[in-house]
Amino acid sequence: MKIALLCESPVDEAAVKVLVETVLATPVQWISHKILVGRGGGFGAILKGISIAIRALHYNSEADAIVVVIDSDNTPIHGVTHLSEGEAARDCRVCEILTELDKFHRHLTPPQGPRLRLAVGQPVPCLEAWLLYGRDPHVGEAQWRRVVTEAGLKGRESTASFKKRLKQEVFGTDGPPPLDAGEVATRQARRVTTDLDGFELRFPSGFGLFRAKLRSWADGST
Repeated sequence: MKIALLCESPVDEAAVKVLVETVLATPVQWISHKILVGRGGGFGAILKGISIAIRALHYNSEADAIVVVIDSDNTPIHGVTHLSEGEAARDCRVCEILTELDKFHRHLTPPQGPRLRLAVGQPVPCLEAWLLYGRDPHVGEAQWRRVVTEAGLKGRESTASFKKRLKQEVFGTDGPPPLDAGEVATRQARRVTTDLDGFELRFPSGFGLFRAKLRSWADGST
């Protein structure tokens, strides 16, 4: 399968490739592209460039699918009920990405090739939490909800401190990633893949729904 990957950083890409290849359990050819949406610009850059990316990949590449992985940060965690009534959940980043793909597909006029498949993963609250699964008992979607609740009036300042601690645990710094950050992320992702079922229990929405979508591709679905 030929897949294009859009993440917030090259470090994220290194970890996500390991997870995707393990879930699909089939050879993946990663499509090189010059669409650097998100790199260094976070979700805002990805959302701004996703429609351009989708169009470019559909018309000018051999990609069968696009994988997008974006941190939830302090936004709502995507759920199965989102988009159930045809409207994106307020402030949900995954819904916003899915809506952009839907807009593109609705303006396609056959025959213009098969529809691009899209899978969106949402590390809660950030990719470092995924990489700490099995090492830190305080990571997980339920655990993050408690952090947000307990933050109360402290709000973003408290949750930001939590995310800095996660980054420190993974990379040894809460500043710019070290030179070996990609290798560290890859190594931790490989460790996580040894227990994907347990991992999904900790991250049922951000990873569980993502995993289900990837599995549907392996089964021949869209």
